[in-house]
Amino acid sequence: MSEEKIYKENSAQTAAGLPCHVVRDLLPLYIDGLTADQTSRDIRCHLDGCEDCSKQYKAMTAGPDLPADKASAEHAQAGKEIDYLKKVKKRSKLPAIIIGCIALLAIGALVARFLIFGSVSNSAIVRAEVEEPREVYLTIELPDSAMAISGTQIEEKDGVITVRVKTCLAGLRKSGRLATSYTARSDIKQIVDANGKVLWENGRTIEAYVANMFQKKVKYIGNAPAVGSLVNSVWIAGVDLHLKDGMQLKTDKKPYTLILNTEAADNQTLGVQHKHAILLLALIENLDRVEYMYQNPSYKIEIPLVVNAMDSGNALEQAKKLAMYGGSNSAEIVRNASSIKDFGKSASALQALVDVLEKDPNTAEPILNEEFFRAIVKLELKTEDLSVIGSSFTTQDAEGNRSVTIGFVNGDVLNYVCRRDRVMISASYTDKAANKLYSWEDGQDGVTIKDL
Repeated sequence: MSEEKIYKENSAQTAAGLPCHVVRDLLPLYIDGLTADQTSRDIRCHLDGCEDCSKQYKAMTAGPDLPADKASAEHAQAGKEIDYLKKVKKRSKLPAIIIGCIALLAIGALVARFLIFGSVSNSAIVRAEVEEPREVYLTIELPDSAMAISGTQIEEKDGVITVRVKTCLAGLRKSGRLATSYTARSDIKQIVDANGKVLWENGRTIEAYVANMFQKKVKYIGNAPAVGSLVNSVWIAGVDLHLKDGMQLKTDKKPYTLILNTEAADNQTLGVQHKHAILLLALIENLDRVEYMYQNPSYKIEIPLVVNAMDSGNALEQAKKLAMYGGSNSAEIVRNASSIKDFGKSASALQALVDVLEKDPNTAEPILNEEFFRAIVKLELKTEDLSVIGSSFTTQDAEGNRSVTIGFVNGDVLNYVCRRDRVMISASYTDKAANKLYSWEDGQDGVTIKDL
């Protein structure tokens, strides 16, 4: 039997066995090339044996003027295009896989950076010491317990050594402290950290808080934000200055003055305010005078009282007095200074000044206490007429009566006596310029005024 005959018999059998409505439902998929190979053969056999379905097929593919052979060619081409699209779809998965791998590598790099290798820290506290001839010893500490030291980077150029500390999260590495050393290739002029803060200079280790003060030095008093930042960074060990918010700048004419508000005025605080003022005068290039104004709403003082003041001239004088009996190199540097501004020219000079100023302050009873203001009221004095307080002296007798004498820088003197229970017995005020004595005693109404 010929192959053509067998095909026609199979077509007839298929046409008879495959319902026309099934074929017609499959024709759109068949035309688009989306039917399986065996299904496509069965549909072709059915079309060869069924005139009605064949007409339907030709109507769906050829159109009114399109020859059947051309429709068959387009149908074949459509099948090829669909196969191509299927291959492209498979290939399109490859870029997504590549992108996913890149993302995983990036995440791995971030994990390695934060947990293993780390990044340069701007908050690490570094202390540098140098031993002859060129041995550098570094002590590093992190203020944040959540971070750990992962390594150091040390660069040397023209005698300047830059120390950068790398930190990571305290996971694999637990230590927030490190002691290490470095041998310089040439003579050392200066050692700085990642922020440019001076750690060592001119044979002197610069403490971290001194380096911070020096980095915040100000050229012009009119730069209020910079001045405010400096005021808060100038720190004296061991004593609270009791500074209140707010400051005043007098820049319209000389002397250029910085006025700070304070809540406390005792011998201890006054002494530290002197040191604070000395440092401010050294670190603000065109500052001439610093004043500390006492403000306490509980005493209802309408005009603030200047309890402390210092200008550039007596700032240097005070510093030299503190260095008078010192035999250290720091004391010698302070004694040889020609201006208080000399100490703002280098970190090593500022460190020398701080070394001299930093002495344990003496504790003392507050001067501007309730009894002080009670005496002012009894004597009918005005706080705005009082001069800057220069000193105070307290004695106590066998009965517990306490006598307080306060000296002002213009020569005026205030004295008051209180019993053990703080009841005031007497008060007096010597006005040197007016050559008058104001006095009051317990039981007396009003104040007595006498010429001296």
